Amino acid sequence: MLEALDEKLLKERDIKVYRNKGLKKTFLRTIMADVQYSRRVYQFELEDVKTATKFLL
Repeated sequence: MLEALDEKLLKERDIKVYRNKGLKKTFLRTIMADVQYSRRVYQFELEDVKTATKFLL
């Protein structure tokens, strides 16, 4: 479900602002087992011409 939401955000993001930098694997620890999923990392520019990254999900 999280990966499907991430795909939706990929299609709906502002392409001029957020540049797709690829996937990062993440683990969610539960009582039953660890759940692995991937999230996309996006790069964007700050006001002072520096770049930063963030997850939209």
